[in-house]
Amino acid sequence: MKLMVRFAAWASNETTRQVDHALGVTEIQGTPTRIVTLYQGANDTAVALGVTPIAVVDSWVEKPMYHYLRDDLANVPHVGLETQPNLEEIARLKPDLIIANKARHEDIYTLLSQIALTVTEDNVFDFKGTVQLMGETLNKQDEADQLLADWDQRVARLQTELQAKVGDQWPLQVAITNVRNDHLRVYLEDSFAGTVLNDLGFEFPAMAAQRTWGVKLNSKENIPSMNADVMQ
Repeated sequence: MKLMVRFAAWASNETTRQVDHALGVTEIQGTPTRIVTLYQGANDTAVALGVTPIAVVDSWVEKPMYHYLRDDLANVPHVGLETQPNLEEIARLKPDLIIANKARHEDIYTLLSQIALTVTEDNVFDFKGTVQLMGETLNKQDEADQLLADWDQRVARLQTELQAKVGDQWPLQVAITNVRNDHLRVYLEDSFAGTVLNDLGFEFPAMAAQRTWGVKLNSKENIPSMNADVMQ
């Protein structure tokens, strides 16, 4: 995702920012205060930036909200599922900004934009893109930059530790697996977990060349395709 911001002074001493996001360009004046976040990465990022949304979507597990967010979002109302937000409820809350996602909300982007200014990240797995987008949009660029700088420092420290432990075997190849009732999922470089491990320097099975979130393996014959040095 490319993010571009241009500033212009207004008589009110506020600024307008033209935010170039996954589904267009949205002009934002000042600092939005009534924020609705429509995917998990946006929920996380809002809390990390010190912002309390006026509404969020349900978590996938540990419903209705992941345990690590419950204290910060204890009194925040929910507006449905990430894949099916309640537009009527969102409109009732009168937000001044909606943080959405192209992968989840492209089909309803026009409707969301009629409710409030709406910006979108490309996909739900790109946590760095979400931090950048929300930092620009919420007038918290310094805080967003610091979050990403802290992340880079942690990654560099852990890379050094991993390389020292593994030695000449580094980099290791990793298969991120998830067992379901009727299939096995292997998450790849463009998944959330894959993004984190890729930053750390791990490599992925050959199937990663597909450049997708992952693959579903439905038969025993597919098992060798996920062979790697480490299985997570």
